[in-house]
Amino acid sequence: MKVIEFSSRFFLQILFLSWNYVGLFIGHVLSFFLPIIYFFSKFKFFKKKKLSLKQIKKVSSKYDKYPKFSTLEALVNIFGYSIPTIFFFNLFGHEIAGYYFLAISLMSLPLVLLGRTVNTVYYSLSPKKNKKKFKSLFYSINKNLIEIFFPFYFLIQFSLQDMIPIIFGSNWLVTGKICSYMCAWFFLSILSDSLNNTVNITRNIKEDFYLKLLFLILRLFTLFTLYNIEDSNLGILIYVMVNTVIVLLNIIWFHYLAGINLVNFFNLVIRKLVISLIYSVPLIVAIVLDFENNFKILFFILSLITIFYILNSKVRKYFKL
Repeated sequence: MKVIEFSSRFFLQILFLSWNYVGLFIGHVLSFFLPIIYFFSKFKFFKKKKLSLKQIKKVSSKYDKYPKFSTLEALVNIFGYSIPTIFFFNLFGHEIAGYYFLAISLMSLPLVLLGRTVNTVYYSLSPKKNKKKFKSLFYSINKNLIEIFFPFYFLIQFSLQDMIPIIFGSNWLVTGKICSYMCAWFFLSILSDSLNNTVNITRNIKEDFYLKLLFLILRLFTLFTLYNIEDSNLGILIYVMVNTVIVLLNIIWFHYLAGINLVNFFNLVIRKLVISLIYSVPLIVAIVLDFENNFKILFFILSLITIFYILNSKVRKYFKL
């Protein structure tokens, strides 16, 4: 349902892109209907299952924390996701809010198609009663994701600002700039979303809710401080940086719950970022020397092919699992 929701949101917003921010809003609203239709098309499952009141009470008492805190956490996350667009609308006008909205929609798509899919598999494969095997699975997923995706970091970071206007048109230049701001935030979010079920596996639902509530307060505090800033670029950059720190804290929280040493995590990230910088040298040279867009795209494709070629065995091995 999540994959359907975000995929349809992406394509519907592109479909209505010519209507500017109104089209973005319509695409966003319509994207909620397709997963609901899909859900009710599978409603026959509930007809086959005959649940007694006694069974429902038994399961409810065993997992009473889940409906209480998971629902509250979901509301906190939705509020935290939606409120920035409203703030930016009031602070910087509808155009900037629309640019931000499209940027976050584009950057969120890989998270749904990748991060949340891995997260579901992670939960189903996790040996919940064997702590040693659980730690091993956690570390394996984390390590593989970093090794596969972080070599692309600087390549994506330096190309987004030019690529978005080429794909969507020159009117969306600001969206490309905002996407480049968000790169670190969403690369870390791939890890965070992929390991999100750590909270359910270790049953720290209540503690996680309070942490997410603290993150929401931090986001709101940041947004309120932006009222003194007239530069929309600076305002959005500050907000994105705060969110990057929040996602990093979330990853540290998951490592703490899993009992994993953070030193190895940071060492691996730094090593892969250095490799990413080396791979991206041709593109960086093209940007510094201000080559035409055609040459920038050529260097981007060459670097991309190089990374895929080097990571080929790792990617194939990981996704076969």
